[in-house]
Amino acid sequence: MTFAETYTGRVIKKREITSDFDSFFSLNFLCAPLISVSEINYIDRGDVLRVVPSTVYRVTSNVNGDGRLELNAGQSWPTDVSSSGKVRVIYTAGYDKETIPKDMVVAILAKTLDLYDNREADYVSRSGQKDKSFQLLLSHYRLRGI
Repeated sequence: MTFAETYTGRVIKKREITSDFDSFFSLNFLCAPLISVSEINYIDRGDVLRVVPSTVYRVTSNVNGDGRLELNAGQSWPTDVSSSGKVRVIYTAGYDKETIPKDMVVAILAKTLDLYDNREADYVSRSGQKDKSFQLLLSHYRLRGI
């Protein structure tokens, strides 16, 4: 699954993730598919850990079903973030066993079979080769910027 996650930028198996960001403005770069956000916290200018109330934001879905964070109407991100502090987001991302796209499963199985069939080959000599079928099956799941 690591190959598929690295190639697409998506989390395959549903799990909780903790990510640190430099500011509230970079929160759009959460892993996909985003399911829910448990907590957003930050260190304020007084070096106090603050939790952003869940009433400030919501998780929405785009056309592809991927979630993202949006501010609720009339809300804004805190402005008292410490210059040395980070914004931490604890969230759940990934697919349930039943919702993993079938072509993603096929790509992972094909890659696993290829690695098994070539397990005695020198990995360094193979690392530059592209697995076209793997890439074709996953290309439409790639996130922008990956």
